[in-house]
Amino acid sequence: MERDLVKPYDQLTRLGRLRRMRQLAGAALEAYGLLGARLTFLQYFANITYRVDVADPVLQGNSSDHYVPNRYLLRVLCTNYWEAVKGEMTWLAALSREGGLPVPQPVPTAEGELLARITTPGVPEGRIVSLMRWVDGRRLTTAFRPRHFQAWGRMVARLHAFAAGWHPPEGFERFVWDWEGLLGGRGFDCSVEELVASMPEHLQEPFQIVSTEAQTVMESLGTGPDAYGMIHGDMYPENVLFKAGEVYPIDFEDCGFGHWLWDIALPLCLQPWTEEWAWQRDAFLEGYIQVRTPPESQLRHLDLFMLRSTQPSSCGHPLSSGTTRPGKPSTRHGGMRTGPSCCAILSGADWLDGQARASQRRNTNRPVYRTRLAGCHCAPPQRKLTIWPILNPPRGRCTGSQSRLY
Repeated sequence: MERDLVKPYDQLTRLGRLRRMRQLAGAALEAYGLLGARLTFLQYFANITYRVDVADPVLQGNSSDHYVPNRYLLRVLCTNYWEAVKGEMTWLAALSREGGLPVPQPVPTAEGELLARITTPGVPEGRIVSLMRWVDGRRLTTAFRPRHFQAWGRMVARLHAFAAGWHPPEGFERFVWDWEGLLGGRGFDCSVEELVASMPEHLQEPFQIVSTEAQTVMESLGTGPDAYGMIHGDMYPENVLFKAGEVYPIDFEDCGFGHWLWDIALPLCLQPWTEEWAWQRDAFLEGYIQVRTPPESQLRHLDLFMLRSTQPSSCGHPLSSGTTRPGKPSTRHGGMRTGPSCCAILSGADWLDGQARASQRRNTNRPVYRTRLAGCHCAPPQRKLTIWPILNPPRGRCTGSQSRLY
């Protein structure tokens, strides 16, 4: 074992790293006054996470049905960006304690800090760790029903309603999910020009068109509290839990300043622009509007924000690996999703085509969007979809009947 400790951490095997991080996690328990608690390994991707089970309720906290008693999530972070992680914990603390929202509630150290930096002989450079209460719920990957999306919409609206009136403390730092952070190249390892040049030639112009359109729209939306504020930033299905008809968001690692539409678009990327997507969108927005009503002038850009969220994981584009996530420091999460996929790019060309067609239709003000993704193996069938004027939702149970595929 002594011989193993001499070897640099980045030269260890996956198993060797996990052994050292297990020791670091054990040391972290002492910082939180939890010596003797049981550690259960959960996941090692970028961060390493453990479940912490405490025999006696030694930690104080507000009693709530949102959390499993005496159970916590310990996270050993891959980043050393202390202020950004502190910003995440500050935001979660505000959401849970001031907003009463069912999110992972940060647990302070014995010294009252929201984070700790732990060093061990095996990891002398140390790691930032955080501890949060364990949210009680389950993930859904299939069998979604309108009621699930309605509850999801209500929760996102509650988060936005709180964020619109929240004032960050002095020194607060989080990511900024503006155009520059998402498509403008601020977080890329290369320039935007190099990124576009790496694309297949027939995709370069559509990408630039969609990127320019996104910049224009985001600038027109502005950064006022009606359109912009602190958002979750990663509201995919794997980052929400369901229980008793309610939705509990988790994994706020991507939270930052951005447009509300970003948090609305991501939940609707499960089956984009399909028959299932139509009722999912209708149900989500029906729930959202029960809490707050976004201006129709913003909702008409929903499809464009969905294009921005499309991932390149299955399209075989060179951008699928070896690059960093837009808007993030280049030291974090290499190989994660970055830039639009071929689906997004080709859909973007059709989005603009649909806009032109819509302007010629005198009998309706609903823009038409078409997906024409021939040659991409992850493409849905060809179809046209009209955007339902969601500010006039149907009465009674949402069935998606107001959305027509033709």
